[in-house]
Amino acid sequence: MRRPSPSGSGPTGAALTTDSQGVQEIGAGPHVVLDAPAGRLRRELDAGRLRADADPRAAAALLLGACFQRAFFLHFSGAHVVQPVEEFAPAVARTVWAALR
Repeated sequence: MRRPSPSGSGPTGAALTTDSQGVQEIGAGPHVVLDAPAGRLRRELDAGRLRADADPRAAAALLLGACFQRAFFLHFSGAHVVQPVEEFAPAVARTVWAALR
């Protein structure tokens, strides 16, 4: 079995390292996706519509993590193993919202 090379070694690792450094230099990257839902939840908290001890960034991470996991399962295992998005998205949103209020 071939083992993956450590980050930064080999042509793929070098490309990923270079790309991640470039993305970091301009303040971009996949982590910025978290900023929009975290910002929205922060505004809800500031407006008094969330529990005082709610953590907007953690809640946003939970939402995005659930979406990422669904996408991962869909891609690797197929549609038959995931809940339809029309059911999944509202259920996840309701669950997180209920925990925050």
